[in-house]
Amino acid sequence: MSDFTLMHPSGNAQDSYLDDLVDHLWHEVNQRVPRAHVSQVAASVLEEFAHARVKAFVPLLVRRLTRERLELGPGSNETEP
Repeated sequence: MSDFTLMHPSGNAQDSYLDDLVDHLWHEVNQRVPRAHVSQVAASVLEEFAHARVKAFVPLLVRRLTRERLELGPGSNETEP
């Protein structure tokens, strides 16, 4: 992963944010998708924002794009946001 650090509202670093996001989205998709896949997609989406100038909306965008890619299925993480 890059040097990009996303702070969770609780003050924890990126890993905690990703864990919370993955847990939430995994339950949101009713655990139909392996948790490891949800984690991989979320990490990939987060990496796309590594050089974003404005970081304020990154958590919202990561959540939204990860959810969309999980709903679309395999290969959807290769499309541009």
